[in-house]
Amino acid sequence: METLRLAKPIGLSAASSLILVGAGTGGPARSIASNLGVWVTGFETNPRLVELANERSLRAGLGRRAQVEIWDPLLPSFPVHHYHHGMALEPLRGTKPEPALAALSLALKPGGQLVLVELVADMKLDGIDPAIAAWARLDNRPPALPAELAITRVLGRLGFDVRIVEDISRRHMQQVVAGWRVAVQAMQETRPTLHELARVVREAELSLARFRLMRAGRLRLVRWHAIGRGGIEPAG
Repeated sequence: METLRLAKPIGLSAASSLILVGAGTGGPARSIASNLGVWVTGFETNPRLVELANERSLRAGLGRRAQVEIWDPLLPSFPVHHYHHGMALEPLRGTKPEPALAALSLALKPGGQLVLVELVADMKLDGIDPAIAAWARLDNRPPALPAELAITRVLGRLGFDVRIVEDISRRHMQQVVAGWRVAVQAMQETRPTLHELARVVREAELSLARFRLMRAGRLRLVRWHAIGRGGIEPAG
């Protein structure tokens, strides 16, 4: 799973805590907690997803080890110097990088490591362009993306030593295709309801819209691994 691939270089253990922004329905938090033993606090913007995430953590026997809470990207605030390390999975979604990344930096203890995954655009996106407009509508975000260098500079200003900047667009597309194969196989075995089918169609449209823009080089998915003062060298 990609979340574990991203998390392993941090060196997480049962003795460490992790803030995970962009938790969704809690899958990434549960995967990291169950496989690496770390205490994970996830943050998600959608209250319904937060509710589902905590229900699923309880059913999985993880309880507070993989807890998810609500956060507001327009007014980001997390417990200060509370977590050993952090991960953020596309946390910006149309907001400027500085507020969210500053809140994340304050949430980490000295020497904490941060893994950030975010969509970037090397050139300003034209919201009138039909391909851009379709993607933004399906992804429920404005077509305003930061540049890779802008995020790297913000991390530097916040006191992070940026060790790795990696374009993971190709790997992301390969993993999404593999995920769709699994989903289609599951639907052949268990017929989805009309509501579930509508959600599947919307997700398929979003994937196609993203893929077209990524193949054209207009969108890229990038990973940063940054270390606060006193940190250690990341692996990979």
